[in-house]
Amino acid sequence: NGILNVSALEKATGKAQSITITNEAGRLSQGDIDRMVGDASKYEEEDRRARERVDARSELENYAHTMMGHVNDMDNMPDSDKATIMMEIERIMEYVSVNADASKSD
Repeated sequence: NGILNVSALEKATGKAQSITITNEAGRLSQGDIDRMVGDASKYEEEDRRARERVDARSELENYAHTMMGHVNDMDNMPDSDKATIMMEIERIMEYVSVNADASKSD
């Protein structure tokens, strides 16, 4: 009879609790609920693409930061090579910050 049923179990103690959200008077009509569910389905693909774009950006940023750390830790690499690599990493980071809405393939 509820719109949403949520349960939680604390594994360490075995304690469980649950809550049911219901549609009481003065709240959403069935039509409103159906419309919201339809909107969620309608934008599901767009949300998936946005999530992929954010994940790809995050992966690239993490990779760039990791590479920065590795380059800084390389004592046997000539300073000129380090500088070249660091410039490229900084160029990538600048691109990511300026093009926040770039597609995953960009």
